[in-house]
Amino acid sequence: MDANITAVVIGVIAASPGLIALYVQGQRDKRRAPLEDASTAAEIVAEYSAEIKQLRAELKDIRSQMEGMEKRLAEQDAILDEWGRGIDRLCGQLTAHELTPVWRPKVTQKAAD
Repeated sequence: MDANITAVVIGVIAASPGLIALYVQGQRDKRRAPLEDASTAAEIVAEYSAEIKQLRAELKDIRSQMEGMEKRLAEQDAILDEWGRGIDRLCGQLTAHELTPVWRPKVTQKAAD
């Protein structure tokens, strides 16, 4: 046998355990990959689930605040309507005594309804 061929055969024999180990490790990694992907997906779902819970709580608070603001706005509208009626009565009293009011509020769309 030629010396070059002998060197190649010895090299192949010497490298074969390393190649076999690489092949076996690759097979193990292929089996573990789906488990790691599922674990990663579960972590992502858990993170987003927590974030969604937080956003729902914030939305609930915002809705509660909005309901309070709507209630206060309705109360303020009622007060302004009462004041508008009072101003109209006062202007009517002045006019009944043949006096001209210095100021009259502008009629808004809501007051006209």
